[in-house]
Amino acid sequence: MKQSEMKKLIMGYLYEKREFSTQFFNSNNLPENFIKYAELKEMSLDSRGDEKIFRESFWDLASQGLVVPGSTPGNSGMLPWVSITEYGIKTYESGNQFPYDPEGFLNDIYNKVKNIDSIIKLYL
Repeated sequence: MKQSEMKKLIMGYLYEKREFSTQFFNSNNLPENFIKYAELKEMSLDSRGDEKIFRESFWDLASQGLVVPGSTPGNSGMLPWVSITEYGIKTYESGNQFPYDPEGFLNDIYNKVKNIDSIIKLYL
């Protein structure tokens, strides 16, 4: 799975659980509930094979301020609990590409501008 797909999956999953934190990092495999969520979205995950891309995607989202480790003020910053931030909620609800996502940015431009000139593509 591509990292951009995994990020969208993580954000969707955490958005649905935005009222409370969820456990993400409590084993060496992908969380079972996350795998079931992916199946509902008609995406398949390999619990061991996609684990690294899952971790990389989560921490990339965390570095952008979209998700955060921890659950409650007394437990802030503590894994295995994670949640989506207010900024993450606004970003997800806007339907726009995630910040600092070059691949998503380019795909978004190409989808919006159908006959984009090759020189403009090169510049972008």
